[in-house]
Amino acid sequence: MCKIPIQAVGKAIANSFLYFIHVTAFSYGASLVESGQMDFAQVFRVFIVINFASMSIGSSISAMPDYNQAKAAAQRIITLYNQKSLIDPYDEEGLKPVCRNILYMR
Repeated sequence: MCKIPIQAVGKAIANSFLYFIHVTAFSYGASLVESGQMDFAQVFRVFIVINFASMSIGSSISAMPDYNQAKAAAQRIITLYNQKSLIDPYDEEGLKPVCRNILYMR
């Protein structure tokens, strides 16, 4: 029950992160253009790089709960793999299945 609100907050942060980057980049870029340190093409080039970086960060943040579940599942599989079997596969005693190789062709 507690997991759903945490995922919702994570997705909200990931989706809003992009808009925070837009505001920051354009306001700082506008001040750089006004002071003459950069022209608009350079500001826009930097903005595109920051935009793609923020999208990839947002995608990875929203996938963190899935990563944690996969990590826990991998640990359980490794634990089962390393566990010693209670049945000895090399023991000759016990019941053995009888197999008949009967094949009917019609």
